[in-house]
Amino acid sequence: MLQKKIVEAFVAIVKESPVLSIDLHAASPNGEAVGKGTFEISPDLANDPLINSGNLDRKGMVTQAWDKYGRASVELVALTGFLASLAKPDQLKQLEQNGMLVRDGANYVCRAKFKNGEWLINGRKMKLPAPPARPNLTSRHS
Repeated sequence: MLQKKIVEAFVAIVKESPVLSIDLHAASPNGEAVGKGTFEISPDLANDPLINSGNLDRKGMVTQAWDKYGRASVELVALTGFLASLAKPDQLKQLEQNGMLVRDGANYVCRAKFKNGEWLINGRKMKLPAPPARPNLTSRHS
């Protein structure tokens, strides 16, 4: 009964097309970084059989729902001096080579969009690494 009520509450939230918006402003003596990110879930998720079925796979449902109905847009602009104070030169070089950061004058820029289960970062399709598996807490010994 509780699980059904939780799903009903989730569906009601999704029908309102929730949006999470994050603004970033970080500064140091070496410069600053500014950015904005928005994350949305399409209200179409509320009508998906994935949600309406009585057999909910909790582990896979969130990933499946995000891949199908999630959208995100992120833009970050940081002065090169700011990032140089946070990362080693080899790390910045690797991020540039991988296309995660691009130079724009005195700045590094990252523009990313997520739609239809794919990330487009600085104009290039990218597959991000999967997150690490969660530890199995039930198999621990005291």
